[in-house]
Amino acid sequence: MPQIATSDVTYAELPELAAASPSSPQAVRGFTITFGNGTLTYTNGGIPLSKAKLGCPVTVKEFYMLDAGSAGGYLPKWDYANNKIRLYQNDTSATLGPLIEVATSAAVVATSLKVIVSGV
Repeated sequence: MPQIATSDVTYAELPELAAASPSSPQAVRGFTITFGNGTLTYTNGGIPLSKAKLGCPVTVKEFYMLDAGSAGGYLPKWDYANNKIRLYQNDTSATLGPLIEVATSAAVVATSLKVIVSGV
């Protein structure tokens, strides 16, 4: 099965979460980011995000997840260095074991995350 690519991630802007200051070039925007469909698999190292679609074509400085409740049982985390969403799950080989990154062969169900992003 193919892995989730940048083009498989959709961005719906949430205007009610946007904020701007005339004295600052840094934009603050809100989005619902959606990815996965049950047939595409987890991408090695995380699901790639588009800086341009996040409204920060140069750099994303901050990325806050407001609602990770629909993450299909995974714990999502933003990877600052690579601008990716990494998904973690419990290590099922141990009781209350550590969180481990999802295997690249895992099919990711439809997942939506509400986020606030700032950058330039």
